Amino acid sequence: MTSSMRRILLYTLICTVLASLFWFRSGPYRALRHLQEAAAAGDVVALNRYADLPAVQVGLHEQLLALAARPSGHMPDAAKASGNSFRLVAVSAANTWVDALVASALQPRHLAALVRGHCAAAFGQEPEPAAQPGEEENGPMQAGVFESMDRYTLCVLDPNTHAPAVTLTLRRTGLTWRLTDVQLPFEAVQHTIPVAAY
Repeated sequence: MTSSMRRILLYTLICTVLASLFWFRSGPYRALRHLQEAAAAGDVVALNRYADLPAVQVGLHEQLLALAARPSGHMPDAAKASGNSFRLVAVSAANTWVDALVASALQPRHLAALVRGHCAAAFGQEPEPAAQPGEEENGPMQAGVFESMDRYTLCVLDPNTHAPAVTLTLRRTGLTWRLTDVQLPFEAVQHTIPVAAY
């Protein structure tokens, strides 16, 4: 093998490694882009390919139920006196309320809003705000990190305050990345979603 052939093989190997590394690191972003495209098209089959919807549903339900269960400090005296019976009714009402909110958030167009960090729009409380200048080209402000070879966490930031709007977790199975969890910042959610605390 001549030296020129060895150089060609070496360059080919380096390019292959770099391309593979780029493809791997861009996987979560590609999955989110495909998820948003599927949501915009209402393609439920593609949505299930790029999002583990049952896992996302369970995670959102647990978070919102915990938020609803936070003591409001405004419980009427009669309700306090009735004790457990009132609490059982309140828990049932909270479950119904949370089920409705999560069902709204998992509708395709609302899910697309959620992964862009627009919680109020995702839960059907208000229309999704218009994109900020440059957001359509560059996407929302984001800060992501690979926590392992098969787990990636992406924090979507509010363009005005730069505070976390939502935190997305994607997991890799084989060569496919899927959205598996959406973490809501409670303080922000309390200001955008009416909470029926009990």
